Amino acid sequence: MSKSKLSSQDFKQFKVWMKHPKAEFKLLYKASRDGCSGQAFHNLCDNKGPTLSVAYNTAGYAFGGYVSQSWSSAGNNLNDPSAFLFRLYDHKQSKPIKLQCTNATYSAYCDVNSGPTFGYNVNSGSHDLVFFSATCNHNGTCFPTNGSAAGLAPGGSYHIQNMTIQDFCGNNYQYTEIEVYEISEAKLFDEDKPWRKADGWTPKIRGVLKDYVSVYAPLKQLSVRQIRILLVGQIGAGKSSFFNTINSIYRGYVTTTQATTGCAPHSMTTKYRMYEVRPERGGQSLNFRLCDTMGLEDGQGPGSSDLCYLLDGSVPDWFQFNSTVHITPESPGFVKDPGFSSKIHCAVFVIDSSTVGVMSQKVFEKLSDIRGHVNQRGIPLIILLTKIDQVCPYVAEDVTQVYHSEHIQEKVDEVSAKFGVPRAQVMPIKNYESETELNLGIDILALSALRQMMRCADSYFDDRYDLLASDKLSNMNIRQATK
Repeated sequence: MSKSKLSSQDFKQFKVWMKHPKAEFKLLYKASRDGCSGQAFHNLCDNKGPTLSVAYNTAGYAFGGYVSQSWSSAGNNLNDPSAFLFRLYDHKQSKPIKLQCTNATYSAYCDVNSGPTFGYNVNSGSHDLVFFSATCNHNGTCFPTNGSAAGLAPGGSYHIQNMTIQDFCGNNYQYTEIEVYEISEAKLFDEDKPWRKADGWTPKIRGVLKDYVSVYAPLKQLSVRQIRILLVGQIGAGKSSFFNTINSIYRGYVTTTQATTGCAPHSMTTKYRMYEVRPERGGQSLNFRLCDTMGLEDGQGPGSSDLCYLLDGSVPDWFQFNSTVHITPESPGFVKDPGFSSKIHCAVFVIDSSTVGVMSQKVFEKLSDIRGHVNQRGIPLIILLTKIDQVCPYVAEDVTQVYHSEHIQEKVDEVSAKFGVPRAQVMPIKNYESETELNLGIDILALSALRQMMRCADSYFDDRYDLLASDKLSNMNIRQATK
């Protein structure tokens, strides 16, 4: 799994420095993954257009450079007046500073045997910043390279602002990591040709969707009052946040406290909860329950057998998960003979759209295994694609642009192929997180997703009813034949 070391705040800082608010960053090169060598760097980063190179050293500095032109292996200088060097962190403290290029003729140098190389000092004959040359092997702690910032002085190609090499990088070239990002422009489809048709983005449409959910009732012949929707996903994907979002819509204000959410190394959900939604406090609950599970992790979280018991309705509300002990028939409160109304009627994979491309193999295998058990039981499967605002900056500004975003469509296609689910059953949403007031677009996407779950559950109920009717007819025929 290759994850960026930069934070969302770091990316915002780069967008400001580049004067490029719509910039997107794609990780091209990572030394710990690809090797610390000039060959590896150029193989992955040449001819990629604008790039951002970041080094992280053992003293807690993060620094590097930006060029708007492509790297090459031709041994040439880049003439780039937009280039700049930067420091993000000093002893792990955020202290961003930008050093603008003052001699564009020598803004960067393309050496086939070296990593990112910036500037040239006419006084010393040294480059302003060389990440490394040749091949540098990891020693178990870091890459002890032959990098240098010797040219970062008067006579160099960048405005140093009285900054010394010590100030810039601690004069330390022992790197814990090196990353290079490709920078591109976020794109939208033609405004007149969305990749999925929306019902609309008006208060009237929100009202129609709310009414649909409010009056929904399962097939009465099956004696099921509330459909049970199981939410499954890796930690931090937004399972609990989806319930909070739906609850907020019906409460009329944003509430994010009933279901525990947040960012943590391990799952914030420790109990199995079958949440109900009530439009009025203390009032009648709506005819569905959102069943929230512990988040999936590489070595922790519920296993395949645990999820089977959840699917079959054998696990009670408020059940305390134990990451080291699996659920068994001897577990507290275990329901040994659950009825159909207690079983799961729709399964939902909650997938973080911003990290699906680097999902760990173990988590993917867990989800694939769960999908197999869902299919065996004939239970419909929906995918909630969360955090869409982190994938496309246009959607971050206006969530109603979701069906015009090429990047969101690519994510929908990706998870559809990854999990073998029709694209129509992949629902992009944004949960309430930092918002303090309701948002029309967020509400419509969440309600549309919930409506799709109800429709899929209805198809499941129809199949169940047909099966029971068929069995009943078969039993009647048997009795008549034996008379």
